[in-house]
Amino acid sequence: AFQPGPFKTISDARSLDGLDLGGHFNMFVSPFGGKDVIGTFTDLGILHFHNRCLEHEVNNTRKACLSHGYVDEGDSKDLVIEKLLKSIRLDNTTNLCSAETKHFHIASHHKVRWYLNYLEGCVNEENYYPRLPSYPNPDFVNFLTMAKLKNGDC
Repeated sequence: AFQPGPFKTISDARSLDGLDLGGHFNMFVSPFGGKDVIGTFTDLGILHFHNRCLEHEVNNTRKACLSHGYVDEGDSKDLVIEKLLKSIRLDNTTNLCSAETKHFHIASHHKVRWYLNYLEGCVNEENYYPRLPSYPNPDFVNFLTMAKLKNGDC
């Protein structure tokens, strides 16, 4: 089965047939034909940057966990942690603050992991708001690297 990738997808509105919550995996129908397509990579690149306050990020990741049914509204903090750890196949002995980040092949895995890190105290005001010096966004660096490789510029 096709897995969502790290990039967002865009399309001609006439060809959109369905989409996922994050816009990483959308289904398209050719605008003037009947052939179903999953989408293709193009030379078009759109850069989107944003900064969110900690509280907004906490609410956003929590809502994603709720909407996917990983947790329930009335769950205690301990039960939320237990359920989310189970959803990404980790046990409660895992030290999340030092655990390696990996793709867990569940919807919104990055939001689940981020929310778990927040609940466990790995993410807090002290380490969320960066101090100088700043560093390049790894997604942006990856995008530039892939673009150079695709165009034979390396």
